[in-house]
Amino acid sequence: MNKQRPVYPITIKQEREVKRITFASTIRDMISAFDLDHGLLFTLRLLFTRPGYLVSFYLGEGRVKVFNVFRLLLVTTAVCLFLMGITGLEDFWISASLDTGNEEAVEKVQRLVIDWYNLFLWAGIPVYALFSYLFHRKAGYNYAEHIVMQTFNICAANLLTLFWLWLASTFGANWMLGLLFGFSMSYYIWLVATWIGQYTVIAFLKYITSYLLATLVYIVLMSMVAAGIYSGISS
Repeated sequence: MNKQRPVYPITIKQEREVKRITFASTIRDMISAFDLDHGLLFTLRLLFTRPGYLVSFYLGEGRVKVFNVFRLLLVTTAVCLFLMGITGLEDFWISASLDTGNEEAVEKVQRLVIDWYNLFLWAGIPVYALFSYLFHRKAGYNYAEHIVMQTFNICAANLLTLFWLWLASTFGANWMLGLLFGFSMSYYIWLVATWIGQYTVIAFLKYITSYLLATLVYIVLMSMVAAGIYSGISS
């Protein structure tokens, strides 16, 4: 059964008293950064405990409490790239992929992907959103709302990728990277199912099919882009 969607426009009235900044208020503001009921940490908590609810809440009245999804995308991508750089995880990622007969070419492509990691990553949002929209049109959400959902998904994927890279490099088990795809797909299915509110066998088949098709199209498109850039650099 589909969840009941909010009726727009939603009117939220808030009265705020603006006071002069003092040392005490500055301390309070610093402490409020760790507030689990508002802002960034609140959003991250929901992202990994109630992702479907987070999307629904954000699309409704929750935008006044939830950290802006596109700012969250910038923050998680920046944190992921920064930590990958200073910990050497990006070098591990590349070395784990050099089991082919043309290591030099593979390394150049991998370096290219890492250098433009944010753009390659963000390019997947409209692709995955398109397939989730087409497969779940009866849920009543428009394409832009699917963009928001997929953006939350990519924010989680940023942090999950960092975690799995750390695990694989720590234990020296390259095969663990293969689990990342399955774990990411499982999170995606959990997110969409709890957002749309459908738990039938057919619904789960649609979740899986839409994800796999989107992944296939995304890989083909990004491979074409990477090949084009690589050939341009090499020529």
